[in-house]
Amino acid sequence: TFDNPGGTFKLSARDLKVNSESVDPIEINGNLADRRARIVATAPAYGITATASVGTAQPYPADLEVQARDTDISRLPATQLTDLSGRVSATLKASGDLSDIESARVDAEVPALNLKWRDRVITPDGPINLEYASNELKVSRAVVRIDDSTIRVSGNLPLDAVATGELK
Repeated sequence: TFDNPGGTFKLSARDLKVNSESVDPIEINGNLADRRARIVATAPAYGITATASVGTAQPYPADLEVQARDTDISRLPATQLTDLSGRVSATLKASGDLSDIESARVDAEVPALNLKWRDRVITPDGPINLEYASNELKVSRAVVRIDDSTIRVSGNLPLDAVATGELK
């Protein structure tokens, strides 16, 4: 019915080029039922999976999860990353109403990171945990080693021009 539509779709992208860069295969599957659209996207060559669920009626509640599992950064089709190589595992979860995106919440966890940038090795000393809500980025724990140096960050960083916060 028009009030509660239903259906499914599947998209397989192979031999895809974005600008002049080749993109490895991507699969997107979705269904629409019970006033929710559910989408699963996978890019196996990149180790990336994304799932989303979006309500089809006001306020359009949405949930999103993106997982990178031992993703090789050098394989990603982005010319801006030419100096960066290595691997990352991370999970990003977001939720909120699309009609009030300002109230969205995002949590990110990076349990594994091993990068090389301009001959410098970048690794974490344990998982990195971030959260965003109410126009504020909260860093609960981020300890990163760059060669022989260590950077430790924790605290709140308001992303509102008039607010104040503290990073340590």
